[in-house]
Amino acid sequence: MKTASWVLLLSLIFNFCASGTSSIGNFHQAFPIVEPDPGHTKLRLSKEGLEAIERITTPIVAVAVIGPYRSGKSFLLNQLLSLSCYEGFGVGHMRDTKTKGIWVWGTPIEVDIDGVRTSVFYLDTEGFESVGKSNVYDDRIFALATVMSSVLVYNLPETIREADIARLSFAGQDVAFEPAKLLWLIQRDFLQGKSVQEMVHEALLHVPNTDGNKNIDMVNQIRNSLAIMGDNSTAFSLPQPHLQRTKLCDMKDGELDPAYVTKRDQLKQLVSSIIRPKIVQGRTLNGKEFVLFLEQILEALNKGEIPSTGSLVEVFNKGILERCLKLYSERMKKVHLPILEQSLVEYHESSLAEAMKLFEEQHFGRHHAKKSVVQLEEEIDKLYRNIVMANEYQSSKLCEGLYTSCEDKMDHLQVLRLPSMAKFNAGFLQCNQSFEHQCVGPAKTNYEQRMNKMLGKSRSLFIKEYNHRLFNWLVAFSLVMVVVGRFIIKFILIEIGAWILFIFLETYTRMFWSAESLYYNPVWHVIVATWETLVYSPVLDLDRWAIPVGVLVAVFILYWRCYGKRKHGSGWLLPMYNNQKDYTPSLHKIVGDDPQQKQETHLTKDDSALTQIIKEHVDSVKSIMFSMKDGEISISAYDTAWIALVEDVNGTGSPQFPSSLEWIASNQLEDGSWGYKDVFSAHDRLISTLACVVALKSWNLHAEKCFKGMKFFKENLNKLADENSEHMTVGFELTFPSLLEIARSLNLEVPDDTPALHEIYAHRNLKLSKIPREMMHNVVTTLLYSLEGMAGLDWEKLLKLQSRDGSFLCSPASTAYALQQTKDQNCMSYLSSVVQYFNGGVPNVYPVDLFERMWAVDRLQRLGLSRYFEPEIKECLEYVSRYWTEKGISFVRNSEVPDIDDTSMGFRLLRLHGHKVSAEVYEHFRKGSDFFCFPGQSNQAVTGIFNLYRASQVALPGEKILGDAKEFAAKFLREKQISNELSDKWIITKDLSGEVYN
Repeated sequence: MKTASWVLLLSLIFNFCASGTSSIGNFHQAFPIVEPDPGHTKLRLSKEGLEAIERITTPIVAVAVIGPYRSGKSFLLNQLLSLSCYEGFGVGHMRDTKTKGIWVWGTPIEVDIDGVRTSVFYLDTEGFESVGKSNVYDDRIFALATVMSSVLVYNLPETIREADIARLSFAGQDVAFEPAKLLWLIQRDFLQGKSVQEMVHEALLHVPNTDGNKNIDMVNQIRNSLAIMGDNSTAFSLPQPHLQRTKLCDMKDGELDPAYVTKRDQLKQLVSSIIRPKIVQGRTLNGKEFVLFLEQILEALNKGEIPSTGSLVEVFNKGILERCLKLYSERMKKVHLPILEQSLVEYHESSLAEAMKLFEEQHFGRHHAKKSVVQLEEEIDKLYRNIVMANEYQSSKLCEGLYTSCEDKMDHLQVLRLPSMAKFNAGFLQCNQSFEHQCVGPAKTNYEQRMNKMLGKSRSLFIKEYNHRLFNWLVAFSLVMVVVGRFIIKFILIEIGAWILFIFLETYTRMFWSAESLYYNPVWHVIVATWETLVYSPVLDLDRWAIPVGVLVAVFILYWRCYGKRKHGSGWLLPMYNNQKDYTPSLHKIVGDDPQQKQETHLTKDDSALTQIIKEHVDSVKSIMFSMKDGEISISAYDTAWIALVEDVNGTGSPQFPSSLEWIASNQLEDGSWGYKDVFSAHDRLISTLACVVALKSWNLHAEKCFKGMKFFKENLNKLADENSEHMTVGFELTFPSLLEIARSLNLEVPDDTPALHEIYAHRNLKLSKIPREMMHNVVTTLLYSLEGMAGLDWEKLLKLQSRDGSFLCSPASTAYALQQTKDQNCMSYLSSVVQYFNGGVPNVYPVDLFERMWAVDRLQRLGLSRYFEPEIKECLEYVSRYWTEKGISFVRNSEVPDIDDTSMGFRLLRLHGHKVSAEVYEHFRKGSDFFCFPGQSNQAVTGIFNLYRASQVALPGEKILGDAKEFAAKFLREKQISNELSDKWIITKDLSGEVYN
């Protein structure tokens, strides 16, 4: 008691010195800080009490006592402050409550907490459940006391009721602010052998709710929340101070129950041990900050119909949200639309970060503030979506204007009076560059595709018509110059030159079937270069000045012919024809016997027969092209052997495909081998022979054929080391070692240690190292084409990589091996259809629909015969275009492993015929400065790189990747040419080296 008195005296002296010029003369009394409005529903601040708090400069601790009215809250506070009823808080004994609103003792207790000087305020609250008040008013008092206090003393008489627990819904929620320490204070004399902590624990136990009562569920949820608070709550029991409660204010400590006095002092010590400064937004509050915090909380409480932690924080943070949204909007208004999507995202993220930073600095609450954060993000997202839509609109508007302008320009260039590739390219490049630099924003990608498609189509149409128009121009020009040279200028050299040009153009096209073959002639290239030089240059655009220049030339010629002789004499005139005319009649005309006429009649008959032959051949080719379905290529003895190895899936022990065994037996070559008979390749012959022998030996058939086959195999095995690795069949390095192991298991004598085999095993290790096995089981790679060459496979994973037709990369051999291992019905369906279609023997790949169509079109064009098959060519290329993807294509539709060979052939043909294809497709075949046919390839195929080179010839201005591809392909082919390695394992071409050379 003496210590408390000294502390109180020091506090009075300190606060008197610190009060300055305060309007309050005596702070040693209780002051209201929150008062009810006249309707007793809402709360308002009392300036008198706030002044007592504002003067404090040290961190504040608020200890609030709450509970029902007439439960002794004010008396308890006076006891804690060691004050009498006449000095401290007013104590009433009537039915109405004495304390209205919330009161504070004007003189704080100064204590040291963790070495920091701290001011402790005690708050008295109006008791709930008194007459003349609404439940909402009680809830607001309770909520405000909970938020304000650091220690919340819940003063309850006798016991804990359900209503007392329900009232703690606010304190027991996921508290938004630093939670107050909850002290259950039970004023009761007898606890019936239980501790007060046990009493609280039992009160917080779940109430059975078999009927599903919502009110009981709600209270049980509050019980859960309070139980979770754990260490943040404690309990204390306090006996009655005296039986005569109305006379307590007049009694001294000696007159009170000794047990009460002892427990009261223990309560003081307990409160002193649990007090901590009020924490808001992670920091303590001094007097002015505490008052500001109180004002904002009270405003938020009065706006909400029923106070809760969530609603309180949301209202509290509403103004902060508005300021954050305003900051975001102002920053985003500085963005000039349209801009790049990435730039807009960066502006958005920067502005969002600034807004969130402002919110973090100013918002209240912790967990419930997350709702405000979500609301802020949703509102910002709405604003951002509107900005994105505005950006898209502005971008579309800008790009549409540029696109329309370029489209008009391309249309104009298509109808040039004098066709000029140089002028078209200049306009093309200007359009492309202006669009690339000026079109920005999200619409650029879409319009870029439209632009590329339009430009590509315009270029293809121009290129397609350019040579024809130029050819027609030159024919007409040569005839005009014949007339001019003979009748106007009468200069024989001009007429001779014109006749030479005319004869060259007409006879060449007739000799070589079409004008298209002319366009590959070097002479034509010289003519085109000369034409381009004359027609268009940066200095003179003859297309624009053609008519004025023509008029000037005509005037000059007339002037020279009419007046040149008078002024300069005949020596200045051009050499003229002799005017004498030969009137000697032709003897043949006189006698009517002209052998030339007879010869012409004979030639006419021959031409008619030749025309009929041509028509028959054209009809035959058209019929073949019309019947194209899934394509056909040569039968592969190797793949047929793997088909023949498949045992009946029903377990009968017989071959599943006996027709394949019959094909093997019927197609052994004279030297005992199997394979392509027209071209000898050691790799093909040896692996095909070994596979066929293994197939026959497995079923114990045709021992003599097996003997001849093994004899050929042993005699020619050493040729593998001498043959170029380019002749190695697809997957040879994987499948050949596997076949050797099968052969040994059948007791066939095969070598196991030769230099050639060592090299093959090295190739196998190299290929397997490029595509890890784990990747092979999860991603479609070229290894699926050669599954028969690998053991220890996870078929459950591999079956997920099956093609749509049931095959593995359209390989009959690989699919047959999969059927052997899995008995998969899809594999069975694929193999059955292939074997039936090819009558037992099967190709190495099937189907090959894209390959067949593209190569047919290419051969017709290179032979100069495409004019006879324009509808068929159009249909073929539309089919190819239908299956074109941004990653390219393969030899078959819907393949997931495109290759550079088929992609390049398709790219060139589609672009030349007006289809839109992007050069970016080659990014999928690029690694650094090199290009590859497909991932994991151990060596490059000549035909694939050759077709890449051909595709680079149709590059559009600005397509750098095609320039890089051309440089790489030219270097590769040149090196192969020097080393005499212009051959390919994929396709047998009669004169591949000649094609590359030309």
